[in-house]
Amino acid sequence: MSSATEGKVRSRRPPAHARTVPYPVWDLRAEKIFRFGGRSLSGLMDIYNITNSNAEFRQINISGGSFGFPTTIVPPRVIR
Repeated sequence: MSSATEGKVRSRRPPAHARTVPYPVWDLRAEKIFRFGGRSLSGLMDIYNITNSNAEFRQINISGGSFGFPTTIVPPRVIR
């Protein structure tokens, strides 16, 4: 006869429980068109992660001592 502590342990949590918290990331794109006679020239700028958020978006989901630790965070603000 086996005891209740032997064998596999199943979690009864729904799969949505393993998801990370949603994080807001704001990006901005600006473009200006300059017209010179019959020609035009445009310049544009992209800014990614305006708020410079460092929220985690991946974490370890395997049980153990490192469960829930972040493995990837949102990259820093980038302007190009």
